[in-house]
Amino acid sequence: MALTEDQGRSCLEARTIAAEHLGAVREKTAELRKLKASLAGFIRACDGLCAGGPGPDCVILQGMAEPSPEPVPGLRGRAQ
Repeated sequence: MALTEDQGRSCLEARTIAAEHLGAVREKTAELRKLKASLAGFIRACDGLCAGGPGPDCVILQGMAEPSPEPVPGLRGRAQ
């Protein structure tokens, strides 16, 4: 039965569920911040080193192909 329909269940159960979801959102937010920083680094490196050049010289493609010491979900490689 849902929390809203069962008079015997406590509001604290809903609070616990909300706190768990908040924790998951905070983790995802941290992951997205790392991804944002990595992508910004790739773009800065591209602007300074290879923008408009041939694909094989692209620092973004090279960086994404290299293993990362600290994996960032959703992004392979490392920031330049």
